[in-house]
Amino acid sequence: MTTVCFLDVETSFSKTDTGTVSSPFFGQQLVSVGYQLWNMEPPFGPLLIDSEYLFFNHNSVPNFVDGFKVLQDALDKTDVLVGHNIKFDLTWLRECGFKYNKKLYCTMVAEYVLLRSKKLPLSLAECCKRRGIQEKNAHILDEYISKDVSFEDIPPEIVEEYGANDVEIAKQLADHQLRSFKFTWETYHNNLWMQGLISTLSLSNDLTNVLTDVERSGIKISNRNLRRIKLAYEEEYASLGEDLQKIIEQVMGDTPINLDSPDDRSLLVYSRKVSDKKKWKDSFNLGWELNGNAKRQKFRRKMSRRVFVDIVTGLAPVEKRTKGTPCHNCNGYGKIRGYTKAGALSKVQKICKECNGIGVKYQKLSEAAGLKVTPRDQYDVASAGFKTDKQTLVELSATQQGVAKEFIDKYMRYSQVRTYLKTFVSSLEAYQDDEGFIHPQFMQCVTSTGRLSSRAPNFQNMPRGSTFPAREAIVSRFDGGYILEGDYRQLEFRVAGFLSGDKQIYEDVKNGIDVHSYTADIMGVDRQSAKAHTFKPLYGGTRGTQQEMRYYDAFKVKYSGISSWHEKLQREAVDTKKVVLPSGREYNFPNAKFNRNGSAVGATAIKNYPVQGFATADILPLALINMHKTLDNMSSVVINTVHDSIVVDVHPDEKDEVIQLLRDSMLSIKDECSKRYLINFDMPIDIELKIGNDWLNLKEI
Repeated sequence: MTTVCFLDVETSFSKTDTGTVSSPFFGQQLVSVGYQLWNMEPPFGPLLIDSEYLFFNHNSVPNFVDGFKVLQDALDKTDVLVGHNIKFDLTWLRECGFKYNKKLYCTMVAEYVLLRSKKLPLSLAECCKRRGIQEKNAHILDEYISKDVSFEDIPPEIVEEYGANDVEIAKQLADHQLRSFKFTWETYHNNLWMQGLISTLSLSNDLTNVLTDVERSGIKISNRNLRRIKLAYEEEYASLGEDLQKIIEQVMGDTPINLDSPDDRSLLVYSRKVSDKKKWKDSFNLGWELNGNAKRQKFRRKMSRRVFVDIVTGLAPVEKRTKGTPCHNCNGYGKIRGYTKAGALSKVQKICKECNGIGVKYQKLSEAAGLKVTPRDQYDVASAGFKTDKQTLVELSATQQGVAKEFIDKYMRYSQVRTYLKTFVSSLEAYQDDEGFIHPQFMQCVTSTGRLSSRAPNFQNMPRGSTFPAREAIVSRFDGGYILEGDYRQLEFRVAGFLSGDKQIYEDVKNGIDVHSYTADIMGVDRQSAKAHTFKPLYGGTRGTQQEMRYYDAFKVKYSGISSWHEKLQREAVDTKKVVLPSGREYNFPNAKFNRNGSAVGATAIKNYPVQGFATADILPLALINMHKTLDNMSSVVINTVHDSIVVDVHPDEKDEVIQLLRDSMLSIKDECSKRYLINFDMPIDIELKIGNDWLNLKEI
């Protein structure tokens, strides 16, 4: 017999500087819980055995003394707990003292799996709308929400009507989804059939259970370290800003440059300004176009160096340095007052036409402005000038000298430090609870590939290693404790080898060849710079600078199995409109068809999704789930996962044991793939373990 509980919680919320907060970690309250308890296996169909709506912290309802026991009894009887975004509900329940550690089924996760990478809204309302399920009271809270009234202040009868309906429609949604998956609650509960999308669903929901505890455990912040790091960043940022301004004045004269503007940066670096943006875009075939219902970037036509130079010379002439003087018409004010018909001075101020309201008139001098960097080829071209993104600047830095190199290097660091301060350091400050912990939210249903994303703060995009000193603020919660990180070595490269069957990758992995060093040798750059390029061919990269193309061509020759596999993937996507991974995970490509050049529409995604998805959405979770299970009844806890790594906060008395547990969990992939996916994952796996007193100062074990 399988007992299924459909459940929904309502909580209080509050407005903060970071937005609307409804979390058990920041003072909000569990207001109410509604549930339906069903026996799914009686002879004559599903049987409702219990249904309750319980209030715990409502201002108009006395606390129900037995409410805790009633709900816990229901959870004890439950084999599968079901809800929409069940991680939210489960986090609240566990944080409030309720116990549940059995099977989960999240209708939002299930819908995400069934969408097979389609980017569609996943709210309960939108999911029901797609499936023709009518929400009977969808707008019952509109007047309260518009006034920012929290659930504890909404009349209890309204809360109950709304919450009970959410429980009911979640059940209806789950029933619809089960028919799409073609399985029953019994097969899901007992893992009787673990193939295809059911395998993906089961893994995703098991991961939901783990992520709930990871979020609850939180990450300890040392505010002493954070303040010291922040002060150092602020001093460096101010110093770099002054240095950059001096260089701008040196090479531009009085021409104002806004470093936040891509157009201004292009002018500064390349000394050229586009005279006609429309002709510029047409000449280089820039922009987007529709291909069926899909939107894609226009294909950049090949052109000779001579043609490229002619276009650049004609449409982006070299700019001159300027000298600025106060506008005589408005006396440098930027606005002027006219006169009324009666001859009196008007009270209305108008923008000065002589200086366009800036108060300064600029006289062009004879000397060329800017850093005078020569654009390399058409792939340096942007919509209104030339590229100044991070990767382009890294490549330019390696070829420039003097003031150009000085500016590029300092600007890259300036931009980096600004991002650190505004995005990461501020987040570590803003999202702390009263005990100095942050509780990042890990989201399973955002990316197309299945890879996790996170927010509040975003740890998935946090810089790695020594490049980001703020990691020193992340410390152990235990006196004398440790931060332990396990990282797969070149996981995506190895996964690509497994999926493609490329014999050379198997051979290179066996012989311990460093693929990043190979990239560096071909491109003539250092190993660190090479990392940005290594995996581009795995993800379908076919275009780039001459330097990049040289590497891509060499990669295709050496790893010919990858190229053959990419062709196979495209044929599969065109023929079946989908790509299926060995794990059972599926990706939809409804618009896939071959272009005249022989490449499929959406080719980059077709090549990219399998590698990234299998590595970070199917492999890494196996290790994470296993590690979480082995730490049960121990003090040490998993606190974070970033793409292909797992981070553990280690109690000092458990150090040696936890190190071994993490190593075993991460190296158990072959066995776990056999159990979960019924496949033989025969690619050798290697890991790197590091440990230290904070997340920055880690030493390899």
